[in-house]
This record gives sequence, C-alpha cells and structure tokens, in this order.
Amino acid sequence: MASPAATAILLAAMFGMFSITKSTVSHECAAARNQNQQALRRDKVTVLMNGFSESRIPLLHSLAVAYSLSPIVSSVLVLWGNPSTASTVLNQLARNLSLSPSSTPISLLLQASASLNNRFLPRPSHISTDAVLICDDDVEVDSKSLEFAFRVWEKNPNRLVGLFARSHDIDLNRREWVYTVHPDRFSIVLTKFMLLRAHYLFLYTCVDGAGMARARGIVDAVRNCEDVLMNLVVAEEEQVGPLLVGAKRVRDYGDARNEGEEEVRVGLSSRKGEHRKRRGWCIGEFHRVLGRMPLRYSYGKVVDDVGEQGLCYKDFLWLNSKLVKEGFFFFKVGGDINSSGLPTGEKASNGTLNSLFTMISIWLKEESFKVELRDLVKTPFKICEYFHATFIRCAIVVGIAVLITGLEHLGDRYDVENSMDTAGLWQFGFISVALVVIYLDYREKQRIRRKIFERSNWVLRNLEEDDSLDLLNN
Repeated sequence: MASPAATAILLAAMFGMFSITKSTVSHECAAARNQNQQALRRDKVTVLMNGFSESRIPLLHSLAVAYSLSPIVSSVLVLWGNPSTASTVLNQLARNLSLSPSSTPISLLLQASASLNNRFLPRPSHISTDAVLICDDDVEVDSKSLEFAFRVWEKNPNRLVGLFARSHDIDLNRREWVYTVHPDRFSIVLTKFMLLRAHYLFLYTCVDGAGMARARGIVDAVRNCEDVLMNLVVAEEEQVGPLLVGAKRVRDYGDARNEGEEEVRVGLSSRKGEHRKRRGWCIGEFHRVLGRMPLRYSYGKVVDDVGEQGLCYKDFLWLNSKLVKEGFFFFKVGGDINSSGLPTGEKASNGTLNSLFTMISIWLKEESFKVELRDLVKTPFKICEYFHATFIRCAIVVGIAVLITGLEHLGDRYDVENSMDTAGLWQFGFISVALVVIYLDYREKQRIRRKIFERSNWVLRNLEEDDSLDLLNN
C-alpha cells in the first residue's frame, strides 16, 4: 500500500500540478506519429544537451561547440529548462551558439516548463537522425570516445548505450526496491551520457495509459528519476538491458570534488543517503504504477582496446631500477670506471667492449618495452609479443657471455690462477639471481594482471558513490 505522501504526490501529478504543458506534448506526439522513421539518418547523431543553471552557461557553450565539431554529429540542441532566466541572458546565449566555428548547427530551445520529462520530447521538427545523444551540460567526453560509443550503438540500436551505470536491487529485509551499484552487473545508464533511438523518445512521452502518465508524474513530483524511467521504457520494449561503454577521457564538472577533497566528503555524505533513497523510492513507485519490473541486468563493459600491453611500461620502469644497476656491475667486472661512469685502465678497450655488449643487452630489453608501448595500436599483438620475447632472451644470453669474458679479463689483470673457479662461482651466483629475478618478475606480472581485472569491474564496485562520480576514470 502506498504511503500518504506518495498518494498525495500522485494525485497532484494527475491533476496537472507537476505535469508538463499538455499542448506541447500533444503537438510533439502528433508530429512524431506522422514522421517517417525510415527517412531518419543512421550515420549521424543528434545531441540533446540539457541546460538549467545560468552559472554553467560558459561551460555549456564550450561543450556544445565541442560536440558540434565531431564529424558524427548532425546537430546540437540545447534544451533550456529554467523559465526564470532573463531573456537578455538567453538572447546572448543563442547569439554565442550561432557564432560557433563549426558548420554543424547549434540551436537553443526554450522549454515550456522545468519538467525533466521535456528531455525526452520527440521533437520531430528538430531531430533528423535515428540516434539521439542525451547529455548533461557539465560532462565532457572526448571526441574519440563519442565516436566509439556511437559505433557500439550502431551495432546495438535496440539498447541504451551509456558511460555511467547504476543498478536496481531489492532489499529483502525491508521488502522494497533500492537504487545501488553492483560490482558485476548493472541495469541503468544515466542521462549524463545516453545514446538511444529517437523512437524511444516517442515511447516515453506519447504512450497512452494511466501507468506511464503516473510514472511521468512521479518524475515531475521529485524532479528526478527521468533516466530510470527511460531505462524501464526501453527494457520493457526490447527485453534487454543497457550497454556500458568505456571512454578514454571523461570529466564531470558537476562533481563537487572538483572544489576540494575535504569539503566534498562532507557534502557528498550529507546528500548521498537522501539521493539514493529518493531514487530507490522512484523505482518502487514505477513498479507499482506500471505493474511490472522490466529492468534487465547487463554484464561487462565494451572498450575500444584492452590496453593490457601497457604493462610493459611498468616492466620498463622496473628494469631501470633493477637491471641497469647490474649493468654497472658488469662495467666494474670488465674494467674500472671513472666518476663519469666510463671505463678506464689498461684493459679499457676490452672493458669498454664488454660494457658495450652489456648495455646493448639491457638496451634491447628496454627498447622492446618502449617499442611495444609506443606502437601497440599500430603493431599486431603477436608480432609485438614475438619481438618482446626474442629481445629478452637475447639480453639474457649476451649478459651471461659478457659475465664470463669479464671475469676472464679480471683474472688476467690481477693474475688470479683460479679465475675459472671464481668464474664458476660467479656464474652460479648470476644464474641464481637471474632465476630469482625471473620469478619475481612473473609474480609482479600476475599481480598487475589481477589488478587490471579488478579494475575492469571496479567501475561498478563502490557502493558509497553517487551519480556525481565518474566511475570510468577513477
């Protein structure tokens, strides 16, 4: 049974106290019904950016221009939802947007009300593409990530595609729905960045029935949860969950942590519980008024590249700190070194030769990592791995050879009769150290691989975060 507060909200929504302008909705829906879906472009995307805060107008302007510069964007529509904004401010914003250096048009559309449901109006007179990007005015996404997300959507046009994921669940003790984050699955993508078909805008806004009307009323009542409702609409229509896409670079300017770490902890903690509770309440009310729970779980994240071979750079740093020191040891075996690190003495030529071989062997190992890191995206994986392994083996062989010759020169120089015995001991010691180094190297790589695997799931792991956090780049 619904609480008195929930009942009051729903009654108010039914009588229009929180609803969007009916004439606007009727006009948009009527036009959308007559729109030819087959005529929509499928090679580009229309960007719908929500705007409300006057203090964020400079940021909104820069982000709108950035989106318009992408070759896959057909047009950018800035949906201004603050009716109290002065006309002079809006005129200046419209003028600045029209002066964009891009050939892609940027339009400012004034909303009839502050309702968040306006984000999903069909707008057939402005949207000429099958793909629509719903985004906020404080989230910056690099162009390559936008294009990659669009390519993923092209392969999955019947699913929502986003960069920020959350989940629904049920609290069995309290017997109520909750809004949360799971470490291994998700069922909701946020409107910070959401790619979807234009047809879903029509389903959200224009579907008749008391259930959807009440659900939209809940959105107006709490001024929240429009993204949750859109996820329910698409899951109900397609019977599949959303897709989560990894981005190269995303910045959420609305994240309060940008203002200072210490203050943020207090701010986030003070509103985090209420925010989650409100969205959990929305899920429960949507379930109640719709009579079903269509949300579907999805698993994993679609990424442009795995990037695991970047581990070679960590190995390269480890090589600098460990193996290069052994190179200086070989210097000392082959000949004396001066304060500049160069070999001297009567055996300088031989020492220099041995040192050169030693440093070449180390250089081969270093360069294998450098080349693998720099040319990862250009060089096929198998070729990179082949040269990587070959260089390492060559480095080991050359290093052992240099150790033997260096010990022979050491015996000749100091007239050591049992130099070969000494060499044998040194060789045994070298081999022992080499085995230990190889074992530690193996352990380190295993640890890093486990860490990479954990990070692939961490995007959904932290239950203490709220929607202001960018879970993909932390």
